Amino acid sequence: MITHYSSSSKTTKRVYRVLMILVLILIIVILFRLFDVSERIVYLLEWINNLGFIGMFVYFILYVAACVLVIPGSALSLGAGFIYGVAAGAVLVSISSTIGASAAFLLGR
Repeated sequence: MITHYSSSSKTTKRVYRVLMILVLILIIVILFRLFDVSERIVYLLEWINNLGFIGMFVYFILYVAACVLVIPGSALSLGAGFIYGVAAGAVLVSISSTIGASAAFLLGR
């Protein structure tokens, strides 16, 4: 049985999809404000700094998870430069963000 969708049905689905994405973004923003995420990130970076060399591996795992969970990585990126220096922090962020973006892409497919 072949079913043909009318253009209004496709338009309705598209509008519904856009509205759902906007609602999801709004929920994420509200949750970030309620749980004071930026302060928690600062605490997390201090904890990673105290771990020493193992902290690089922990940072990598957290950055990949942040990419997959759509958590803004600007504070984490600046934190890597602060903790490990500009050169080592840039290398760590580049590797972590590339692998995190790849993981998000593969999970989204």
